[in-house]
Amino acid sequence: MQSLKNIPFADIEKARQIRNKRSVLKQKMKKGEITVKDVFSSKEMYFECFANMRVIEFVSALPGYGPVIASRLMAELKINKCKKLKGLGRRQSRDFFKFFNITEHY
Repeated sequence: MQSLKNIPFADIEKARQIRNKRSVLKQKMKKGEITVKDVFSSKEMYFECFANMRVIEFVSALPGYGPVIASRLMAELKINKCKKLKGLGRRQSRDFFKFFNITEHY
């Protein structure tokens, strides 16, 4: 693991801002203010905040999906719990988007 002493302060600050923004967006998702379709229709929102998020964390942030239901969905879609949204394979992303009725996405 890299020491924080070797990382430029600007990079640390940028990472902190992204984590804070992601946290706010996850809370909005849980409240239903942002939908799955909103996330995948906004290129900026997806790549800035959600592309590096783990799929299980993303699904758990949705209303009505807790850790248990999210784990079941992951097993059903055959997606490993360690996978990030940007790292889904063709079949996995196809099944994921089909489950959430998303036709257009990045």
